[in-house]
Amino acid sequence: VTYKLYSFPSLSIPFQIVSIRGTMNGWDTLTDAQLWSAAWISQQVRAIIPYGEIWTPIFNRLVNAVSFLQTETLKKIAFYRQTTKFVKWLEESKNYTN
Repeated sequence: VTYKLYSFPSLSIPFQIVSIRGTMNGWDTLTDAQLWSAAWISQQVRAIIPYGEIWTPIFNRLVNAVSFLQTETLKKIAFYRQTTKFVKWLEESKNYTN
C-alpha cells in the first residue's frame, strides 16, 4: 500500500486528500481475493437458493460469527489499520492544515 498526501492550499477553502494506492501486484490481488471472497460467495449462494432472501435478516449474525472466527487473519490483511495509523500520524505531527 502506498499513501500520498495531496494539498490544495490555493483554493478558497484549503484542504488535503489522503490517496491510497492498493493492489499493485499478484500478492495484493490474492489478499484482495481473500478479503472479498466470502462476501462474493455468500451473495452467489443467496442468489441461487430458492427463497434466498429469507437469509437477509440473519446475514448480520452470520457475518459476525465468521468475523469472530477469522479475527486474527483479517487483522493481517486489513489495510484500514495502516491507513488509520497514517492519518493519526498526520494529525499528531501537524503535517497538514485544517
